[in-house]
Amino acid sequence: MKVFPLETLLRTREHREQRALQAVNDQRLVLTEAQHQMDAVQARLDVIVNEEQRLDSWLADGASISTCDVTKLTNIDERRALLRERAAAVNEELRVAREHVEQERRKLAECLSGYRRARAKKDSAEVQRERWQTREKALSDRRDEQAADEYTLSRYFSTERTQ
Repeated sequence: MKVFPLETLLRTREHREQRALQAVNDQRLVLTEAQHQMDAVQARLDVIVNEEQRLDSWLADGASISTCDVTKLTNIDERRALLRERAAAVNEELRVAREHVEQERRKLAECLSGYRRARAKKDSAEVQRERWQTREKALSDRRDEQAADEYTLSRYFSTERTQ
């Protein structure tokens, strides 16, 4: 059987599909890393919020003036103000990290779309090859049938002459 005339096209499309799949896998790794970074920032914010809640609950549980002096209350107030400043800074980092994760998700969606297009083109080329092979086989079968018919006729005519 002859070689498919568009074999180069098929190989090229297969190569493009592989490159697109590699891009998808690479982008998934980048997205995972961005999510880990966002989780780390969220964990830092949780620590700050828990510390502030601990100080609030300690004050709410009835810290009396007899058990703490003014300097300790002042230090606690300063500590709470520092925690609020840190929380604001970490919230900004978290916002930036979330935007980064969303950006990476959009890039992944684009890569997936590119992979699907490459896959569809490769599948189309494979369908073309299968149709071509089917036509080639049908032509070959017809040639074989015609050759068999010619052989049968030639045997018939050759036996007629000898009799």
